Amino acid sequence: MPAQAALGLATALLLNQEFPWRPIARALVIIPWALPSVVIALMWTWIYDSNYGVLNDLLLRIGLLETSIPWLANPDTALYAIILTLTWQGFPSSRS
Repeated sequence: MPAQAALGLATALLLNQEFPWRPIARALVIIPWALPSVVIALMWTWIYDSNYGVLNDLLLRIGLLETSIPWLANPDTALYAIILTLTWQGFPSSRS
């Protein structure tokens, strides 16, 4: 909850400023809140997948990983992965 509030406040302050593409940025920020939980769960399961996941692929390509990590199957990373997912999903609704 504190991470959602901090991220929501920072996003609200940023989106309150005038900049090009602001309406598009506002629409993109509300997507995590508008998506059903089932869709979010499936999307993040795919992102965290150890064989075909986008996160492992990206980290392998930029050289931060040498082998794939099973994010949701590893007890050391599963909690953090779920916290990140829930923070992403809830931060748009914590804006003022």
